[in-house]
Amino acid sequence: MPEPDGHIPIPILEGDWPAQAATSIEQLVTTVRDKTTVPALTAARAVVYAIVGGSLLLVAFVLFTICFIRLVDNYLPGDVWAAYVLVGSVFLLAGLILWTQRGRASIQPAAAPTTLSPV
Repeated sequence: MPEPDGHIPIPILEGDWPAQAATSIEQLVTTVRDKTTVPALTAARAVVYAIVGGSLLLVAFVLFTICFIRLVDNYLPGDVWAAYVLVGSVFLLAGLILWTQRGRASIQPAAAPTTLSPV
């Protein structure tokens, strides 16, 4: 229905349509970013933290081993080889315990191919 001045109102152009368009575009961009960039950033952070944490654990393990050998060498009679034997035995025992706790890989045999009989 035309207005008194002869102008026919278009519903989409009424109100603050530039703000509504900007809000819709912003919501679309936010949705796309949340579904693409955020998971990629989370995965990248996890990889970086794992590398840094693994490096720190490796350095800590090496330093612990050196300190343990020096401590054992101070209190064990004999040369340093006795400390090496004792520390090596501890690591060997720990490795054997971990070896017995490992899981078995379950390999499923492949299914035989089916043959089709001629009809």
